[in-house]
Amino acid sequence: MRPLGESKHADSSSHVYRSLNGNYSTYSGTEEDVNNGKISNRVFDSQNMPKNATLPQDELNKFKRDEDSSNSQN
Repeated sequence: MRPLGESKHADSSSHVYRSLNGNYSTYSGTEEDVNNGKISNRVFDSQNMPKNATLPQDELNKFKRDEDSSNSQN
């Protein structure tokens, strides 16, 4: 997920410490929102992440595979 997130997030200030959008500048900040489904909800349901961008289907598929792999390890 990290390379995809970094390549699609032009505004690195969107997800920093104390951001309302979540702190994705650290593994632990990102991990919490992966585990609780917040990132998945924003990518697949609300479709507001990444902001001002649309992910092609192949990238959505990669994201979903990574998410499923991460969830199976918990």
